[in-house]
Amino acid sequence: MDRLDPADGQRLLALPGELAWASTWMAEANEVVARRIGLLALPVIDWPDDDEEPPRGVHWKTRPLVRWAAT
Repeated sequence: MDRLDPADGQRLLALPGELAWASTWMAEANEVVARRIGLLALPVIDWPDDDEEPPRGVHWKTRPLVRWAAT
């Protein structure tokens, strides 16, 4: 946790768009990281439990991220 910069929260909040955790930390990102960088709890993108392989060249997080962004 030494690499967390408290100023990162303000930089993230200055970005356009809605922030969400797209991390395998899942809800722990809100519990551990958010408050250390001055963020309130953010939505957490759920990762699929299935073992379906994405098409070649597509990262496994891409489909859930696209679905979340479309909502």
